[in-house]
Amino acid sequence: MRLAISLKNHYRGSRIKRPPPNQQIQFLNRLSNLLNRGYSLMSALSILQFDPALKKLIEHIHPYLLSGTSLHEALEKLGFSKYVVSYLYFSREYGNLQRALSQSAIILEQQLEFKKKFQKVIRYPVILFILFFGLLLFVKIFLLPTFLQLYASMNVQSTTILTTLKWLDRSLYFNFAFSMLTILFFAVIFITQKRASVQKVLSIYRRIPGWRTYLKTQTSYLFSYHFSSLLKSGMSIKQCLSIMRDQTHFPVLSYHASCMFKDLEKGSSLAHSVQKQLFLHEDMAQLINRNQNDGRLDQDLEIYAEWIIDELQQTLLKVLALIQPLMFILLAVFIMMIYSSIMLPLLEWMRQI
Repeated sequence: MRLAISLKNHYRGSRIKRPPPNQQIQFLNRLSNLLNRGYSLMSALSILQFDPALKKLIEHIHPYLLSGTSLHEALEKLGFSKYVVSYLYFSREYGNLQRALSQSAIILEQQLEFKKKFQKVIRYPVILFILFFGLLLFVKIFLLPTFLQLYASMNVQSTTILTTLKWLDRSLYFNFAFSMLTILFFAVIFITQKRASVQKVLSIYRRIPGWRTYLKTQTSYLFSYHFSSLLKSGMSIKQCLSIMRDQTHFPVLSYHASCMFKDLEKGSSLAHSVQKQLFLHEDMAQLINRNQNDGRLDQDLEIYAEWIIDELQQTLLKVLALIQPLMFILLAVFIMMIYSSIMLPLLEWMRQI
């Protein structure tokens, strides 16, 4: 009781912001290295307190652990990535904390590297698009009304001029409406996934091609990696699925594990149940069906998880390579359309003079 009050008072007077990814990676790597050298968890954390970059973070972790909170729960409360939290959650079941720390650090490093590349690729196109929408506002509010008044005062009767200007006016309305609808669409999805059931959210995700593919790959990786780790610890298939079902960090993984657990209780095979899941790769079912009985399923799934993460990295890099050229091309097309819409009526009017 005294420790709980002390913990409460500790956080009332001292709050920590969510650790940035670089600090999370540094903490995970150094803690993994110390555990690999034979230190206990508490001893390793005590040593890490001497690192100025991690001292404040360790000071916030220690009270949680002393009060009986597990490491993954402590890091979750401190705002660590859900990938880190989920890896440590599963490590508590299969008993290899050092491996979980090392693997979660690798995943975070890959995510951070991709984020930096994405920001670098998207920076200049976003600035140009902001300037472009500013230009659209200027054309809509000032330039277009001026042209219409000019042609009206000069009694211009050319249908080509008026048709082009009206088309430009409607296209500007369309661009603004499309932008607002896009923002509204993603806002609705964000709100829905917070409140709706997993089944409802998945029914929405399956209609978004790019996101559906990414989520399917992510869930397949998480399932194959963690399922392999749990099998290596000697657990039965039902025990593995039960642990996956009870975790809350990845609702889609939990939902599929629950469905598979129910299928197995009804007498279905694991391979057949995996094949039925919407957000798991179909070839995983073939792998399980082929290798479940030879005692190497844990190793095969571990290798399969490595292939998935490599494939995901290559796909994301290809997408990054396409984003910037496509955005520049799209921006150039829009600018040419607006320029033509303004200049063509002028040229038509000059011919009539």
